[in-house]
Amino acid sequence: MNAHKLGLNLISADVNHVSLERRTTELVIQGEISLKNKVESEISTGLDFLDHMLDQVRFAGCFNLRLKMGSTKKKLSHTICEDSGIMLGNLVLNLFKQRKDKVGVNGYGFSVRVMDESRSRVCLSVEGRSNSFIELPKCLEDADHVEDVLNRDMVAFFEGFAQGCRATVHVQIERASDPHHAWEAACRALGDCIRETLRENSWKIGQIGGIKGTLD
Repeated sequence: MNAHKLGLNLISADVNHVSLERRTTELVIQGEISLKNKVESEISTGLDFLDHMLDQVRFAGCFNLRLKMGSTKKKLSHTICEDSGIMLGNLVLNLFKQRKDKVGVNGYGFSVRVMDESRSRVCLSVEGRSNSFIELPKCLEDADHVEDVLNRDMVAFFEGFAQGCRATVHVQIERASDPHHAWEAACRALGDCIRETLRENSWKIGQIGGIKGTLD
């Protein structure tokens, strides 16, 4: 394999682990997801808030996560957030493919999570179609920033996840007054959905989130 080839490169994979590298002309991302052998995760995107949110996702999802930016031409927060979402989505999709034909998986997940005053609802279904529907409360529509990223960058993260995972993702931040809390509740719920999507279900061996039976 050419280490400098653009696009997504599969490094290794089995039913509990996937390692990927994604190269574009803008940046390089190395990612790894593992369901076993709990270890300290390594998350380094260059954006503190995004690192914190990815840590929320992996903690709620009960998986180990390594996601590291190898290099960038420029530190563009929108690109970093979107591409981090794409990488996380690709990790989940590739682990989904490994598990669905060998142990079977649920293929979908649903969660409502809170963080103080904020409440977020997330639904996820892996069916081969990339859709994202995101509803924000007024506090997020009125505010530009949440810590060191834009609120629009976090929308791009969820959109990127749906793209990478070839999944339909619904995010409803139902109430909030603090943007930090709002996105934290949403990322906790996303982690729950990933955990339920990948949960072993022998009744569904070979199946996806819908009855068509294929991601293609």
